[in-house]
Amino acid sequence: MPINMLLILVLTTFSLFACTGTKAVVDNAGTDAMHRVSTDTLPYMEEIVYKSVGHPVMTFDNSLHQFGKMKKGEKASHTYKFTNTGDTPLEIEIISACDCTTLEWAEGKIVQPGESGEIKATFDSGHNGEDTGFVSKDITIVANTEPIVVVLYYTATVEE
Repeated sequence: MPINMLLILVLTTFSLFACTGTKAVVDNAGTDAMHRVSTDTLPYMEEIVYKSVGHPVMTFDNSLHQFGKMKKGEKASHTYKFTNTGDTPLEIEIISACDCTTLEWAEGKIVQPGESGEIKATFDSGHNGEDTGFVSKDITIVANTEPIVVVLYYTATVEE
């Protein structure tokens, strides 16, 4: 029962804040900021690999995807690929993002050590009055990993 309460608390916390602070002001010159976005300039988006004994480890090919320029109302998809580099089976409990993101994955599938999996994210830039300009979104994965929460990111520049 305590793990279920922890999962509910984590999911609720991330759901409340999933769509806040998604528009970043890069400069006032109106120049294309997307080309200056990299894991070097956004340290919170660095590739993080956790190593621990006795736990599954989700190692992603890339945890940050840049969609680039999009017209408002367009949809774009990206598939994040991962491998369980840990030494025990991986079980994904839940994956969440804000309402502008649709997620697809093999729900209920157990990923054995050395096996791979995929998470497909589709961003709808016209969903529910989505902002224009630079946007940054996160995808939260709750699994039996250590730490229990793994986060993926994507960015886009939405134009009218």
